[in-house]
Amino acid sequence: MSFVEAEDVRALIEEMLIELSGEISPKRIQQVPFPVLTYAEAMERYGVDRPDLRFGQTLFDVTEDVRHSEFAVFRNAAASGGQVKGVVYPGGADLPRREIDELTDFVKQYGAKGLVWIGVTGEIPANGPIPAEALRSQTAKFLSADELRAMISRSQANTGDLILLVAADPGVTAQSLSNLRLEIGRRAGLIDQNVLAYCWITDFPLLEYDDELQRWQAVHHPFTSARDEDWSLLESDPGAVHAKAYDVVLNGWEIGGGSIRIHRTDLQYRLFRTLQISEEEAEAQFGHLLEAFQWRAAAWRHRPGHRPHGRHLRRDAQHSRRDRLPQDRGWDRLDGQRAQPGDRGATARTAHHAPPGKRRRRLRGVGFARELLNESTSRLIAADSRITGWRSGEISRVGEETLA
Repeated sequence: MSFVEAEDVRALIEEMLIELSGEISPKRIQQVPFPVLTYAEAMERYGVDRPDLRFGQTLFDVTEDVRHSEFAVFRNAAASGGQVKGVVYPGGADLPRREIDELTDFVKQYGAKGLVWIGVTGEIPANGPIPAEALRSQTAKFLSADELRAMISRSQANTGDLILLVAADPGVTAQSLSNLRLEIGRRAGLIDQNVLAYCWITDFPLLEYDDELQRWQAVHHPFTSARDEDWSLLESDPGAVHAKAYDVVLNGWEIGGGSIRIHRTDLQYRLFRTLQISEEEAEAQFGHLLEAFQWRAAAWRHRPGHRPHGRHLRRDAQHSRRDRLPQDRGWDRLDGQRAQPGDRGATARTAHHAPPGKRRRRLRGVGFARELLNESTSRLIAADSRITGWRSGEISRVGEETLA
């Protein structure tokens, strides 16, 4: 594909998935075109970058509403840079205490210290004090009427609903509530098992800061291009740079993704410098790729719109399950063997030249180097944008239970 942008690749993959879904699954696709969420939107609403859109119950944020609360748990979380966010359990106001305790223990396994719960059992007046019988909670007495009204308003809770809140640092809050949302969906029977809820996630951060190594790291890999308008921020504000990367998600599983690659040597070395990778180290690790830039420079001068791009669709559910959390995006897959289109034996190593020890950690995510060199996925898509050669056994299955 020439003169390609990320939107062009997404449109082609979406067309393929729509046709393929009709061939191998009796379930209907929930929404076409597929919804598109930025990474920031997905994390804000769902706490995860692979949301299950088969049901609602989006997260809500009351951090600013309780920043000066008399309730120390909320006040301290907000003061320390944390968040106070929550999710609604519809019809859960009358849940037995045993089940509420189970939900509390559930979020603790993701790092939360506890779960604040408020059952809405009656009408909430617009002004003045809130009658005790209108709420079921052990915490409500520590909160002002305005704070309680803000929680009910932002959560859009109705009479009979249960509001569940976590106060912690942003990472723990997101992980706890994203999993709690799914648990609520299962317990309350909210998940529609007869739909395929696809969506696209875009505008991932290009870099993230590693506190242990005290350096910036590539979120995806160090060959993903920044958005054109963000290159000016690379040295001054690396954390604000977004990538030309995208994932396609199905029912809460990441089933594929891709990115526009950096195709200019000067930009590639700027990114290496931000990652504190020296020219010598870059040459030793990625010399074959950098040399390819030079060999193809003449071709790109004559075809300036031709940019390298990569994409993949997962063939097996196991790899999707291994990618359950945002922080697991790359390095834990380096030692595995991944079946890819064109790899008939399904034995290709993702990074058989990965460096050892701390140096290896610094270059986490380079397992996709194989993906960069082996663009076999593109052979499965005809140049005329028609779907050819795809069969149900040649694409990510995501688990038989998803499509059956």
